[in-house]
Amino acid sequence: MDERILEFAETHKTAQEAGLSGLYRFLSFSLDDEAIKKHEATLTHGWLYHTTREHLNDPHDLNFKINWPAIDDEPRISGYIEDLKLSIALSGVTKFPEGLTVGDLLTDEQYRNRFESELKAYYAKTRICCFTTSKTNPLFWAHYAQSSTGYCLRFKVGDSDKSIFSNTRKIHYSNEYPTLDFPIISSNAVSTMRPILRKSLDWIYEDEYRSFFSPSWPLLLGNNGHSLSLSNDEITDVYFGLNMGEAHKAKIVELVSKGPFKPEFWNSQLDDGDFQLRFNKY
Repeated sequence: MDERILEFAETHKTAQEAGLSGLYRFLSFSLDDEAIKKHEATLTHGWLYHTTREHLNDPHDLNFKINWPAIDDEPRISGYIEDLKLSIALSGVTKFPEGLTVGDLLTDEQYRNRFESELKAYYAKTRICCFTTSKTNPLFWAHYAQSSTGYCLRFKVGDSDKSIFSNTRKIHYSNEYPTLDFPIISSNAVSTMRPILRKSLDWIYEDEYRSFFSPSWPLLLGNNGHSLSLSNDEITDVYFGLNMGEAHKAKIVELVSKGPFKPEFWNSQLDDGDFQLRFNKY
């Protein structure tokens, strides 16, 4: 097997491979009509929204470096040419330009820029949903659940290959952007997945796993273009934030009651002796 695939599988284990039984997602909440529609889509209708790059918190997300081949690097040059052919074909051009030398392809900025621009456009279409491994992290409650006025969902990690959560993959934290080596798009999918699953070491406290897709990819889980279907997944628990109002909690319960999920509901409270949250049945 390709060494890159083996290394990718070890670095970016799925939640199931990591032995996790559940993943958590923190959300803010309000009684605004538009906000309610978004929560209703998940809790009532079973669609998990995946956002695009421009709406992620970190402006470095999905950035990458390209290892352009040297003039004597035959394997990478071959991969670069194959990638260029595929890139040009996907752009609608039916014939590869004639009369070009390897030197032209390596030194002419128009070909480099075209390839890099199309690769960036590819990532711009990728849709992402983020999860973590703990329901108690105070930074998550403060930021993603808007000063504990929101809530947290727990999703079961099962063993079905049709499950969103058995297929989520672990983020790798690093001080550098991932480097892409040729061939990138004409070989295996793991090469293009690296930028999706790499973040700065500053974010390591998040212990993040990601679900991701693009509507143009083959062999996808059920989706409507911007969300994946939760038809093969389960919301097991809903945790209400410490500062969430009773009317807001009641609305969440109402939305869930109209849908396919049967979670347990929990209130949160401060521990008497340390910096921990405790949860009691709602």
